[in-house]
Amino acid sequence: VVRLGSALTLIAFAGVFLSELCDPQSNFQNDRFIEIYNSGPDPVDLTGWSVVAVANNADVTTWSLSGTLPAGQARVCGTDVPITAFTVDFQNHLWFTTGYFNWNGRAGDGAKLIDNNSAVVDIVVATGILFENADLVRIATVSVPNPVYTPSEWTSTPVALATSASPGTHNGSAPPPDGPRLSNIVTDPA
Repeated sequence: VVRLGSALTLIAFAGVFLSELCDPQSNFQNDRFIEIYNSGPDPVDLTGWSVVAVANNADVTTWSLSGTLPAGQARVCGTDVPITAFTVDFQNHLWFTTGYFNWNGRAGDGAKLIDNNSAVVDIVVATGILFENADLVRIATVSVPNPVYTPSEWTSTPVALATSASPGTHNGSAPPPDGPRLSNIVTDPA
């Protein structure tokens, strides 16, 4: 909140953050992806922003972002030739030659989101095997970026194909997973 004279003005916080990193078991050469999401409340102009893939603790591929990311929407960074059909909003064919071989969800692999002031606003870098043959997703309760990797903000689920993950649809807008099921209930006394 900023006070200008006697008026209070609310400054919208850019809730753009890394929301999903996927290294699927099948077709991984072409179908690895990194997703960003805007939790709102306002659209964000991505001009000057970038997503950087990190492999073995080194920056290996950069996607220069552009356009507006509306609140509640996600965008995907990946190659320009995915094998399984899903939309890649920010394409980089160099992902093959510079990053794809080493970016496999093991120690030192992850991504950074850099804003238009060249500041790292969000980061995730594996300290062990984190998302190899898996989909790493930001939990639904996270709504702001975090410049320090916090493992409790993420879940990892094995996936065979990128489309078994959710490229382009952050989990906050997807239906929640099925909960536990009760069966063969026996009461004592009957």
